[in-house]
Amino acid sequence: MQIQNVADLFGRLEVAREVLGDFLKEQLGPETCGDLSVTQILLLVRLYKVGASSATTVKNHCNSGSNFPYNYQKLEKLGYLENKTSNISRREVQLELTEKGKDLAQKTLPILAYLNKEIGDCFTHEAFVKLVRLPQTVASTIPRPDITQTRETRPPSS
Repeated sequence: MQIQNVADLFGRLEVAREVLGDFLKEQLGPETCGDLSVTQILLLVRLYKVGASSATTVKNHCNSGSNFPYNYQKLEKLGYLENKTSNISRREVQLELTEKGKDLAQKTLPILAYLNKEIGDCFTHEAFVKLVRLPQTVASTIPRPDITQTRETRPPSS
């Protein structure tokens, strides 16, 4: 199957994300994950793996972009994590899972291991590596405008 255009690629990636997310939430069950999004569940898993860390470190490790503050604030409000002022810098926030957050992360790990095995078996190692690197490949391919130029000094777009 060949991807015909970028819109097709976006659509296929979104469908894959929905299918995987639905499977994960279905396996956890509504009583376990409530109204948490898949992104929020995976944020808990990543924090579980890296341990108590600065918000900046977790954000960089999770690649969760601009929704990161909303997601960690929701997780804190629901009792899955807590933030504390860092001992090193009073401006830095340390994020740490609560027992509730650790419990959900631990329940999620076997499901993710199952998905890794099942999906991993569908790809060659090289294809899987390319798939994992897809976000970075797309990000590095798309040209970024030079924001230092004003509208008047920018060359006309064609």
